[in-house]
Amino acid sequence: MRVDFYDHLLLTHCTANYQKANKIINQAMGKEGHIPTGDLYLAWRLRELAQIGTLQLQGDPAKSTKDFEVKLFEENNQIETIA
Repeated sequence: MRVDFYDHLLLTHCTANYQKANKIINQAMGKEGHIPTGDLYLAWRLRELAQIGTLQLQGDPAKSTKDFEVKLFEENNQIETIA
């Protein structure tokens, strides 16, 4: 499995407005069903997507997913959410 395998799934649930990271992860896991990597992996991917400039973070990403929020980076608001 590629490291970025679930990135598209996560990005389809991100919007131009900040949302709690745990909400994004729960929506992704609910849509996909069982994800063998679990929520910690998806949280890590959200943090990584922020580091490469795809998402913006607000809050403390070093803590739990309830302690930070994510949104699409301003220039990436045009990402297609049609899956």
